[in-house]
Amino acid sequence: MSLEHARRTTGRTRVASALIALVLSGVGVLALAGPAAAAPGDCPSGYTCSYSGYKYTNDAWQQPSTHKFANCVDVMAIGWRSYGNVISSTFNNGRSQNSYLYRGPSQAGAYLFVPRGGGFGNVGSFNDDIESGYFETTRSSVGSALCR
Repeated sequence: MSLEHARRTTGRTRVASALIALVLSGVGVLALAGPAAAAPGDCPSGYTCSYSGYKYTNDAWQQPSTHKFANCVDVMAIGWRSYGNVISSTFNNGRSQNSYLYRGPSQAGAYLFVPRGGGFGNVGSFNDDIESGYFETTRSSVGSALCR
């Protein structure tokens, strides 16, 4: 093998190696990119929806299992059914506002900030410890008919 042939072969090998590395690094980036957040199918536009199970599901043994609000709610309940302290995941499918979920009724205690178009498949330390919720413009409506 001549010296010139060895140089050409080595140059081609380097180019091929660089191309392979470039392709593989692109595949790695694509593989790491997660899907965009999508609202759970049962969460209508304009609502914040909260679920008794993780990852926007419902625990079969807990009733009620899903709570939805469009403005605000001082006490998470519909009729005699309480939704307080059963929430494990939540999604804000609001049209233009962030939402706030509070540990206690009527904005009592700490809150969990839920950005518009976002959610938490696991609400972490707020698990089974949320009792009221509000969109930004209704946070001053505590105790009003709007939040009942």
